[in-house]
Amino acid sequence: MTICIFSKVISEAKLSNFKTPDFKEFHKKYGVSPFEWLNKKQYKTEKSYFTYNNYTPLANRMYFTEDNTLNIDGMRLDIEELFHEGYISKAEYSYLLASLLD
Repeated sequence: MTICIFSKVISEAKLSNFKTPDFKEFHKKYGVSPFEWLNKKQYKTEKSYFTYNNYTPLANRMYFTEDNTLNIDGMRLDIEELFHEGYISKAEYSYLLASLLD
């Protein structure tokens, strides 16, 4: 099931974007690209962080470091929030998710 979702996100991003999106609404609000904005943020542990709680040494798994999963989970939730608040379009949302997965 997870492989199907991964493939769907990547395919949707490629089909929806023939070039890197402009992120116009995001730029209006934040003045930088979403990549710069997301990469500069400092994420802290949240109970809702799925990857952090399931794929780190905390869960007896060694897939990711705790620091990496904080970024993965935090960025994922921020991308979702940006989409629901209207600062990124559906195509931009797909592009950012695919970039995070990549």
